[in-house]
Amino acid sequence: MSKKKKEEKVWWIEKLSNKVNKASEVLLMVIVGIMIVTTLIGVFNRFVFRFSVSWTNEVATYLLIWMSTVGACIATKRGLHISITFILKKLRKKLRLWIVIISQAMTMIFLIYATIYGFKLCISQMKQYSPVAGIPIGLVYLAVPVGSLIMIMHLISSLKPILQFIKDCE
Repeated sequence: MSKKKKEEKVWWIEKLSNKVNKASEVLLMVIVGIMIVTTLIGVFNRFVFRFSVSWTNEVATYLLIWMSTVGACIATKRGLHISITFILKKLRKKLRLWIVIISQAMTMIFLIYATIYGFKLCISQMKQYSPVAGIPIGLVYLAVPVGSLIMIMHLISSLKPILQFIKDCE
């Protein structure tokens, strides 16, 4: 099979999922770097100059929220979320497949719910600002719906092997 035909068989959502995942990995590295620098500034000032830079703790906390969400997106893409695989491995292939499908569907429902209500919460909190850094709280909360959307995309892109398995079983 030629290379071009192989590329045509890749879903557009898979391509988008792969690109978003690469961007997420870069973003995660940037967030971790900024978080390290921010924390070091706070610690250095506290112990060397004996005064506390008040915004460093707040910014580090908000970066931790975004870091966790971006990390969860990457874990979703890689299929690294917690699961009880030792039970699944003991089941028949078809039953295992249906359990995976139900699990994916339940996760998808939760993520859709988190996306919808997360955006509503963000919009309602855009006029509230963090006490020290002055960051709109809605931007901090935006991690949840944005992360949920990305995870939905990753889950959809992971459906192709499942659908192929069902097709092969028929």
